[in-house]
Amino acid sequence: MILTDYYRFERVCTISKTRLDCVASTKSYPVFEEKRSSRNAAASNKTCAVVVGGLTAGYLRPEYVKAAGARKPEFALRMGSGKGHITSIFKPSPKTSAGYGNVKNTADALLFVFSGFEVVNGAPSVGGVMEIFVARGMANDELAIFWAFLDGELDEELEALRGKATQDPTPTGEQDNKE
Repeated sequence: MILTDYYRFERVCTISKTRLDCVASTKSYPVFEEKRSSRNAAASNKTCAVVVGGLTAGYLRPEYVKAAGARKPEFALRMGSGKGHITSIFKPSPKTSAGYGNVKNTADALLFVFSGFEVVNGAPSVGGVMEIFVARGMANDELAIFWAFLDGELDEELEALRGKATQDPTPTGEQDNKE
């Protein structure tokens, strides 16, 4: 198997424009798991609640990303409460709802699969889904993994990882549904 871990993020919280909550995962990738919340945080008029064990991500526009080299990402992803981005997201084909990247300071590649995920003024649509598939040790093959996905060569692996995922803790309640 090429793909090793799976995380499904959705825009559940509507108070924060760029926040995505992990709603299901294999809970197996240490780099992401260390970003999970270790304490509850109450909701405010600027942010949604965070629950113990919850994992959040911020979808960043490229102007907020300090990328090395000439390659500029479409977007980037920040995770947990840490500063800086964990990965850049590249979409070489505008006709597909997929992208690729790699985790900073690791040798791991990421495959992104988007559904119902439109970005308007830097904010993902409410209910939009971003799935992240990890390929450990394969950062040098990130583009090859992306093209293999487009060719349908990874369909069985995608479904196997989705089947292993369990529901993640996410905040609920009226305070999370304000626009």
